Amino acid sequence: MCPCCGNQTVEKRRSGVVGTVFKLLLLYIVLVFASGTLINTGHPVAVEAGRLIQVVTFVEPATTWAQHHHWDHVAGALQTLAQGFPINAPVHG
Repeated sequence: MCPCCGNQTVEKRRSGVVGTVFKLLLLYIVLVFASGTLINTGHPVAVEAGRLIQVVTFVEPATTWAQHHHWDHVAGALQTLAQGFPINAPVHG
């Protein structure tokens, strides 16, 4: 390998790591928001699936950790995401 190409390999590796971290963060955000939306549907199976996703993604501990470390904006964002999309599901009698 020539010395002129060595920096390109390091830059590609660094951009690959940043891209992977961004994709994982995006996946986490989507999962937390989707789980909150599932809970808001009111359907028993969807509510349990949403709660399970929130347990797996550690939403509660992450929110508590962010509040404890005075990252109020992060904690607020996590709480907002965890609420999901408000759905007014019809109640079946």
